[in-house]
Amino acid sequence: LAVACQDGTVRRINFRLEDDSSLTMSATDHEQIIIDGPIVCLHLAAAGKSLTIGSLCGYVAQWNTNGDHSPTMVAEGFTTANGMDDSVLAVNATEDRVIIGTHAGRCLVFARAASDETTFELQWHCQLPYSVNGVQILSDGRLLVMTRRSIHIFAQDDRAARAKERLLAVLEQTADASEETILSSDAPKGEETMTQVVADGQE
Repeated sequence: LAVACQDGTVRRINFRLEDDSSLTMSATDHEQIIIDGPIVCLHLAAAGKSLTIGSLCGYVAQWNTNGDHSPTMVAEGFTTANGMDDSVLAVNATEDRVIIGTHAGRCLVFARAASDETTFELQWHCQLPYSVNGVQILSDGRLLVMTRRSIHIFAQDDRAARAKERLLAVLEQTADASEETILSSDAPKGEETMTQVVADGQE
């Protein structure tokens, strides 16, 4: 169980059943940290090893609940279009990503950096018309975002990846054609040879 308080106290509590035939549970141990609050949202990983924390002060941190009392900063300094401070209202997390929803209607996805697992980089974001009150990753990998007045489902778009593959293929063909032109003995001396390549960027 993970709980948070207005003063910034965050506590993780382990419970166990008194016996197999009883529904009574008792706390076995707990860990606690204190950070800038109020804390308005938490996400506890399924295995209970990490806890993602969202603060009304406009930052998100991740706490590894293994005795480490120094949370890792995921993102901070959120502001609105008018330069006002923005608050975090919703968080969710996977093993390598953190999803954030803010009061100003922003939804952001941060990914763990490959070079440093304690650093997160902005991977995707969007602006919605209302405050984001909940974010959830569905079983098929899609992102569910709930606002004050609407529900949105986002799916990963791989068109950019396909376009990159086509561009690399065109560049490779161009390089091969240029090499053949240079090695060809049939090209008239003193004249320039130009090869034009047109890439269709439409689906």
